[in-house]
Amino acid sequence: MKQSLQIYQSGTFTEIISQRALDWYMVNNPFNAIILFLSIFPFFLIGAGVAKQGWLHNPVRYKRQLKAISIVSLILGLSIKVLPYVTVYHFGTIFVQDYFGGPLLTMFYITGITLLAEKTRASRLFQALSYVGRMSMSNYLFQSIVCTSIFYSYGLGLYGTVSYTTGFILLLGVFSVQILLSLLWMKMYRYGPVEYVWRFVTYGKKPIMSRRGLVEKKCK
Repeated sequence: MKQSLQIYQSGTFTEIISQRALDWYMVNNPFNAIILFLSIFPFFLIGAGVAKQGWLHNPVRYKRQLKAISIVSLILGLSIKVLPYVTVYHFGTIFVQDYFGGPLLTMFYITGITLLAEKTRASRLFQALSYVGRMSMSNYLFQSIVCTSIFYSYGLGLYGTVSYTTGFILLLGVFSVQILLSLLWMKMYRYGPVEYVWRFVTYGKKPIMSRRGLVEKKCK
């Protein structure tokens, strides 16, 4: 950890890339593969089951079940998440709060947002967020470029020096910019720039990028 902190603050670009690769391998090595599989694969099964039942496609019909899941997952998730801070802070409690508290809160976020989206005022707010989601890969890379430029030594070198308060304000600022840029972009284009390339590579044919181009094609 000390080595990572030092290199991210003052290392060269090559040293930072090497350290990032090492940090990634420390988490994603073959020894941890079974833990990663058991922590990720259940989400695929839960997602497939929820999709098959149609709970998120027809939330009004399953409102009672979604409310119950939302309340239970929030209470259990928060209880487990605070475990390391109210008992003993060691590997065991951190492991439990990561691999059980996190997924439970994820279920709360999904069900809570689904229920809120049925309300008119909240749906307007989520409409703005939907543009960010439709450009998720582009926005992910945008965040990576902006934040590494702020925190790593080849940028402003602020890694490890920003307080929680400043970090939270920075988070709001960056994401607000992303919402605005995504809104402006999606008014003119059907896909984000990276999503466009991804579709082109996936399907082997050039998709129609601009909304005007799609309208012109339909009129012909």
